[in-house]
Amino acid sequence: MKDNMSRAIRRHHAARIKRARLFYFGRDNHIDPRGKGMLLHTATPCSCWMCGNARRHTGLTQAEVRHRVTLAEGMTYLARATAPWKPHTMPSYTTAQSRSDLEQILALQRSNLPGAAPGQDQQGFVTLQYTVPLLESVCGPYRHVIAKDGEQVVGYTLVLLLEAKAHFPEIANMFEAVDAWRTTPARYFVMGQVCVADGYRGQGVFRGLYHKLREEMQEHFDFVATDVSRNNLRSMNAHAGVGFKEINQGSPWQVIVWDWQ
Repeated sequence: MKDNMSRAIRRHHAARIKRARLFYFGRDNHIDPRGKGMLLHTATPCSCWMCGNARRHTGLTQAEVRHRVTLAEGMTYLARATAPWKPHTMPSYTTAQSRSDLEQILALQRSNLPGAAPGQDQQGFVTLQYTVPLLESVCGPYRHVIAKDGEQVVGYTLVLLLEAKAHFPEIANMFEAVDAWRTTPARYFVMGQVCVADGYRGQGVFRGLYHKLREEMQEHFDFVATDVSRNNLRSMNAHAGVGFKEINQGSPWQVIVWDWQ
């Protein structure tokens, strides 16, 4: 009886929707049964930004992003489960002092570029590519913050001063958003990139890097700004957990600031 009622309800709503859409988007569907059937399941007549598939114009939905995060984390779990177990100590936080530190930063960066690993295009990826001379110049008299396990760099946050923004025209919109947001002259710098090595994620290294960054820079600056791809849900949530707040809306990149005042 219950199945029969469910079927009846489905048929009732199908007939109701067909009646409501007999005249739809300028089309008379009285004499076109096939057209009525199509409108029942696909009401949009085209794929423009007004009536089409929004995904094509605005990117992935949050549900799709979460699904991809789940898939990526599942693949990461399988990779860890099948890898030989190797104990490691909790990392220490310091600043990059040598060329070896900078070269290890670049090696970690390359392993986290989009396409470097399964699922990397959706979560936990970095985009800007640096070189050793660029790393040496963008931070001015300050130093990049790193997490080290012994002598191995397992995480980093990069300091990017405003004087270096000419090197990165692709993030010019971020500087414009920050300048429009701040109401009074304030000293700030940009966190140019953050990355934690696979195997050290989920252990507080991300938060530890940012706390060390604040410890090093708070005396000289009022806040730090950065941007995160809205498709990178893992990074968005991690930054919100540290204390970053969003200052823009509607852009594919979320511009966020961590106010230290």
